[in-house]
This record gives sequence, C-alpha cells and structure tokens, in this order.
Amino acid sequence: MKGRNFAFGAICAGLALAVALAFYPDVALAAPLARAGVAVDPSWGSLALHATPALIALRAQLTDLTGQAERKLAEVIDGLEPERVRAIEAEHGTLIRQADGVRTQIAAEEARIAAIPSDGTATLLAERARSTAIVDIAKRAGYTGTEAADAIASGTTADAFRIAAFDVLAARQTPTSTTRVEADARDKLVEGATRGLLLRAGHKDGERNEFTGMRLERLAEEALSRAGLPTTGNRLQMIGRAFTMTRAGGMHATGDFPVILEAVANKSMLTGWETADTTYQIWTKKGSLSDFKIASRYGVGPLPMLKKKPEGTAYEYATLADRKVTVMLATFGQAFSLTREMIINDDLDAFTDIPRKQGIAARMTVDSLPYALLVANAAFQGGNPLFHASRLNLAGAGGGAPAVGLPSADAFEAAASWMRTKHTGGTDSKTRYRIKPKFGLFPVAQAFKVDQLLTSVTELGQTNPSLKNRARGFVEPVFSDWLDDASATAWYLAADKTADTVEVSFLDGVEEPFLDQDEDWDVDGKKFKVRIDAGASPLDPRGLFKNPGA
Repeated sequence: MKGRNFAFGAICAGLALAVALAFYPDVALAAPLARAGVAVDPSWGSLALHATPALIALRAQLTDLTGQAERKLAEVIDGLEPERVRAIEAEHGTLIRQADGVRTQIAAEEARIAAIPSDGTATLLAERARSTAIVDIAKRAGYTGTEAADAIASGTTADAFRIAAFDVLAARQTPTSTTRVEADARDKLVEGATRGLLLRAGHKDGERNEFTGMRLERLAEEALSRAGLPTTGNRLQMIGRAFTMTRAGGMHATGDFPVILEAVANKSMLTGWETADTTYQIWTKKGSLSDFKIASRYGVGPLPMLKKKPEGTAYEYATLADRKVTVMLATFGQAFSLTREMIINDDLDAFTDIPRKQGIAARMTVDSLPYALLVANAAFQGGNPLFHASRLNLAGAGGGAPAVGLPSADAFEAAASWMRTKHTGGTDSKTRYRIKPKFGLFPVAQAFKVDQLLTSVTELGQTNPSLKNRARGFVEPVFSDWLDDASATAWYLAADKTADTVEVSFLDGVEEPFLDQDEDWDVDGKKFKVRIDAGASPLDPRGLFKNPGA
C-alpha cells in the first residue's frame, strides 16, 4: 500500500509540475527539468520532446517502479525460508515487467513528440491544454496518476476522457443504503449476543465475546440503546419495551432482543434434537409430504420370470402388479413462556434448557411413531392386522411358520429362511421376493443377551467351543424401550430400507422441529412454541416379521 501511494504521489507530482511549467518561458522550464535529470535543448521543439506532461509522468512512474524492484530484491537475506524467497522473487519479477512496460510507453511518447515540427508552437500548446484538462479530470474522478498518464500518452481527447471518467465515477458512487448499514449492525449484535449466551449455556456453538458475561437485563438495555429506543423507566418497563420494541407513540419496530432470545432457544432446541437417544432413523425410510392431506404411496412388486421367446414371435409384455398404501402427517407441539421476571433473575435455563429438552421430546415423539405401529398391530390392507398368518410374517401362526421363542441362533435361522422363501407374488403369483432381514428390533430387556448372541465367536449353549456361531452378525440390532412397554419378549425383523417396510414422513422433508414465538399478554413476556409435523405408516408388511418371544 505504501508503494502504491508513493507511486501515485510521484506520478501526480510529475503531471502537476509539467502542467504548471507549461505556461512558463523556456528558461524557467529548463532548470527544474535539468535537476530532474532531463536533457534540455534551448529550442521549443526540443523542449516539447523532453518536457511533455505524459513523458514526465511516465519517467516518474519508471523511477518509482525500479526503486520498488530494488527494495523488494533487498528483502532477500541469508537464512530466509525458501518459500519466502520464491515469493519475493515473483514480486520482483512483476515489478520488472511493469517497468519494462513503462519503458515501452516512454519510447512511444518520445517518438510521437519527435514527429512534431520544430515550429509547432500551436500543436504544443494544444497538447499542453489537453494534458492539463486530463490531469484535472483525473483528480476530480479520484483516478491514480497512471490512468491520467496513459490517457495523455495514448492521445485520448479531454472530452473522451471526461465521459469515461464520469461513467466510472457513477459506478463507484452507488448510494450506500442506510438500511443495509443498520441491518449489518443488527446482524452483528444478534450473532454476537447469541454466541455469547450460548457459551454461558455450555453449547458448542458459543464463543467468548463482549456479551458472554452480560446479564439478560443488561442485554435487553443494550438492544434498546442500539435501536435508538429509550431505556428509561423501571426495570420491568424497560424489559417489557425490549420484548415488544415499542417506540414512543405506540409504533412497533422489529426487536433485536426477542430475536436473540429466539436464536438461542432455537439453537438449544436443535441441540436437544441432535443428541436425543432415538433409533427410528436406523431402520425406517424417510419420506416427504407437502401437506396434511392423506397421500398415497405406490409400490411395484417383482416382475415375473422372463419367458422363452419362440422364433418368429413377438416379445410378451410384462404386467406390473402394483400396490397402494396411504400416509399422512400430524402436528405435535408444546409451548413455554419467557417472562420479564425471568430476565431480571437472569434465568438463562428458561430459554436454553427448556427448549433443549423440548427438542429431545420432539425427536422422542417421532421415535415413538413407528414402534407404535408395530406394537398396535392394527388392521392394514385387506382388513387383517399388520402381523398376521395371512401375511406370512408372524411366528407361531401355523402353516409351518417358525415357532414362538426368544432370540436364538435357531430362531434367527428359522425366521430368515421363512422370510426368504415364503413370500411370492407378481402377476403369476410365483415370483420370489427373496427378502433378507437387515435389522433386528428388540426390547431393551433383551439387549444383553442379544448383543452376546450376535457378537460371540462361538455359538451360545453349545458344548463344543469350536462350533461357529450361526447368529454372529446376523442382523444389525436396534434396541428400543418403546417395545418394552408392550412386551419384554417380543422381537421383530425388518428388511433393508429399500424394501419399503415403514416410512417416517415429514412436512416438505424437514425433519427438525420449528420454534415459533409471539407476544404473551398473559405473563407480559414472550411465548415460544416447539412443533414438528411428522407421521409414520407401514408400506409393505412382507418386509417385516414378528416373533412374540413367549
């Protein structure tokens, strides 16, 4: 930056000197040019060659660039890191190339002026007038000396330079929006205060700043002050004003203080959502619905085996056997209030711990939905329950179905074989689905035994320790206490998500809860509402299997 300023000063000084001296006699001009190292011939034509504003400006620019190059090269000293040396050499090379470019311009300017006849007094006066006008325009437009020198050297007319400068100046001077400046200041306040309060609350997104140690009451006062609103009155009045951000005369403004509180509460709520101990997301399919109307999900069953095509005959078109199930959303929510008394008491937990726990509750609510479907075993398509003998997905239902029993290698093997071989369909009713269980859903009461069963190297209950455990890695275990509420022994198997077993849907696919706020006239404060729009629906019972366990 210093080099740039120096260059600008040198160039402008040269231009100003040339323009000023352009109106003095030759003798007055010769002395300063000689001191500047410019050879001067007494004749007017020779003077034009050596003393045009463009030439003086270009030579000043060349002097500055060569000086910068020398100083840059002097930065290379013994012991300097190789990477830094290479950077200095690169910058030095750039300066050298710039200096070479200026030398080329100097040569062109000298050649141009040399072509002026020795008696070209009128031409030289016109040149000086053009140069003077360009320098004046450049100063007014805030140009550097380089732009002015280039325009003079290239023969640009003063009118053309004035038009170009006006266009650039108009582009530079786009009015700065006062609203945008105020918005930036507000954004910084909200962001800083939010992060400071989050640090106080122990959140990972917090940071230590000027707001970290600030009490809530003081923060309310600060928000009013920065918004240009009065902070007078008693404490309850001041905080009430910060909640509503009411100006004199009853005019309402968008309040920073409520925005800060909402941002902190929202972060806390999402933290609770993210840390909630849930399992539905492991084995269910995520869906998206655009509204709360009953929607349909269509599925296409497996295609029948390919048929042999006799010579000279056409290919036979396959018939798709599709199915349709319905899904829909519901809204779940809970509200809490933040009062002026809580602000005075600096009760940070009121809008950090409470919304965090509500975030946990929101996800726990969603977590309960698919398990409620399994436990309720309500009627599905055709009128029969979700798990029923007719669906070939219930142990102990007769017809060769696996026996009822607790989790074991034998029980797993029987269930897996049943799911893989018994489900057929398609238009010919013979196409095999070949369903393979991917997840095992167990009550927490069975967790220790199941974990041992699925991870042991040798099979449990066998006297031969070298016997390989058939159940090892059989399924990915999922333990949920929602299942314990109905039975401590019943367990389930579920196919991969792509097999369409159970879908958990969200409004527009947004699975995080929302936090809304509004004025609470009942308690003179703010009321917050945590809500989530979600629903769970079974898609295809063939990908599910239930064993009552006992």
